[in-house]
Amino acid sequence: DGECAGNPFKNIAHGANTDHGSESSFELLVKLNPDFIFVCDRDSAISRPGARLAQDVMANPLVERTDAAKNGRIVYLTSSAWYLAEGGLRATDMMFADIEKALAIAK
Repeated sequence: DGECAGNPFKNIAHGANTDHGSESSFELLVKLNPDFIFVCDRDSAISRPGARLAQDVMANPLVERTDAAKNGRIVYLTSSAWYLAEGGLRATDMMFADIEKALAIAK
């Protein structure tokens, strides 16, 4: 079912027929209405000039209609750890801290 034992989160995208980098939309977020949204700001991680911050992109009326936004459950991940440095001890520690933050607001 796409979930780990003891996982408090439901993967609503499990089983979706998509490839890495597939486009999504804010309308899809409204349709799926997730309890949590985890955001990894790729542009910030790679220091892309002129890119909008993830918080600016996510601050729109469609996202605000989701249960995640209504309940303060949009979690901004430490992008450098999740996108660039996956697997190192420091990055793994940052990833766990991000997940702990999400679990704390899940209560």
